[in-house]
Amino acid sequence: MVKSHTILAAAAILGGLLIAAPQIAEAQAPMNVFTPPRGTPCTPEPGWWNCFVLVDPKITIMSLDGTSEHFRMAVANIYGEMTKRLSAKYPKAKMNGYKIYLTNGKPWSALANLQPIGSMWPDKTGEMSGDWLRGGTTMNYLWIDEQMMCKTGVKTRGAKDKSQRTYDQVIHEFGHAFAYRFGLDGRINTTWPGNRSAPENFAWSVQYWFSSPAGGFPESKAWMEEMFTSKASFSCQGYKP
Repeated sequence: MVKSHTILAAAAILGGLLIAAPQIAEAQAPMNVFTPPRGTPCTPEPGWWNCFVLVDPKITIMSLDGTSEHFRMAVANIYGEMTKRLSAKYPKAKMNGYKIYLTNGKPWSALANLQPIGSMWPDKTGEMSGDWLRGGTTMNYLWIDEQMMCKTGVKTRGAKDKSQRTYDQVIHEFGHAFAYRFGLDGRINTTWPGNRSAPENFAWSVQYWFSSPAGGFPESKAWMEEMFTSKASFSCQGYKP
């Protein structure tokens, strides 16, 4: 799950500065992700509206009516860029068959009976409810919400949330998906021993690598350099919700 973080800043909204990494190509200008992705249509699962499958790796992206075309494009293209940068030690074919579910601001009361995401968060209210978290990740699928992409605040959280985000949640939840698919729990716990937030720190490390926002954990720097062959950052310019 993605949470607020004190390092979020205006620099992240503008593309941010990137972490220096020896022998790793630095990302250039933030990439435009609002272009048609390579994929083939598929039949949506019950209750879902749109479906397509990316070419390589074969990741299914399913969305509800009310999500924007730009949201679907961004998610598909960002996940394509992230997976093509995986090193040989982390074969992208491990992500074949993974599913992404996209929503856009509908309250948890409208999503709680929608499978598979409706089983994620049983709490009706509070900071462990679907209205607050707006996403999550499992071994086989993840859920992300457009209200957390290229925006300030989250509608279902109310005025309490004023966080600025670019692709924080998009990248963060896919970081958790990598942890599941590559079986990284042991190394995560070794990297942050005794830290209950260790899984979140790993997902944040992936976010930092892709400059959403810029930053980094010193203890996972070498790991990110091992996991990815290069960096990239992604622009919100031109987004039409």
